[in-house]
Amino acid sequence: MIRAWRFRLDPLPLLDSCIGAGSLALGADQELVWEPSRVGEIFRTEHQMRVDGSSTLEPLVGKHSLLFANGPAHTSHRQVIGPQLRGRALAAWQPVIAAETAAALAPGVVDLPSWTRKLTLRIISRILFGETRDEFLSSFAAWVDSALGNRRRALVYRYLRFSSVPAWRNFLREREELRRLVLSFPSGLDVGDLSDSDRADQLVSLLFAGHETTASALTSALYWLDRSPGVLADLRDEPDGPLLDAVCREVLRISPPAVIAGNRVLEGKRLTPCIYAAHRNPEVFTRPLEFCPERFVGHRFPASQYLPFGGGTRRCLGADLAMLELRTVLAMVVQTDFRVVAPERAVFGPRGQVLCFPELTAAFRRPAPRG
Repeated sequence: MIRAWRFRLDPLPLLDSCIGAGSLALGADQELVWEPSRVGEIFRTEHQMRVDGSSTLEPLVGKHSLLFANGPAHTSHRQVIGPQLRGRALAAWQPVIAAETAAALAPGVVDLPSWTRKLTLRIISRILFGETRDEFLSSFAAWVDSALGNRRRALVYRYLRFSSVPAWRNFLREREELRRLVLSFPSGLDVGDLSDSDRADQLVSLLFAGHETTASALTSALYWLDRSPGVLADLRDEPDGPLLDAVCREVLRISPPAVIAGNRVLEGKRLTPCIYAAHRNPEVFTRPLEFCPERFVGHRFPASQYLPFGGGTRRCLGADLAMLELRTVLAMVVQTDFRVVAPERAVFGPRGQVLCFPELTAAFRRPAPRG
């Protein structure tokens, strides 16, 4: 029980202390797993399991969210939504990503996590609704921030869900208004033939999951590139080469936006692949605490070892879109003379359900010097 509370309140020190063990029991009914053979077995046999919901995310994304769907509903969501977010369909979204990034890259000093969240939220809004709808996006971002923006808010949101608590009442009231607005917008993405309530769940899920984790990865990428001038110089010289993809993959390894890859339930026990610990396994990744994009140049790791988007039939539907965003935004940002202010003070840790560098300032200036 004590270990479970430690994991909920401050997971990374606990995980760092036991990475060599390969797993961590959080009680009689839950085990975090990152030993590769066991992770692989979970992904191979997950058709025998169901995915458990999340008490943290369900009030945000709805109880019928595609994130927690099982059985025929899960299959249907993947068949309808998945093809629109991968393969040839991605070609239509690349100009959208580039245009929004170009508009955001004005010279000046920015709070980097806020900048990346605003950018990725505008991108997913363009994909879902065909336009940005700035007033709605500001309200949506403020609503999410009211629940998960810092440690105190997250604790109130998770454990004080009573009608007598003003923060919870406001959260529910704003949720209903945002869901009403989502249903009133024309959709650029087909989410299937659903009731209004289920459709709202899917659209809110895509809005939330489609920007928070990608924003975290972008912030982390700029942090690591600022700390790695040699890599940054090479990337500027060849922004469309294999190094760009390797940088994105290494960022997702060393600073994964998610701690875990969903709770699979089998015979009453939750088996939970742990992304953070798997990516720091020294038996798989040499010098795991160092930022080394070279490890991904010309090499791919199996999903049992490297799982930023989960694996198996539950692999993130937006994985290809997220990688396209990372590559497109970074290729454009590295051509500016950017710098991160005081990176030595940055601390990687939880922000709600996402891992990130929550406090970083960056300066965007003129285009980077050539030659």
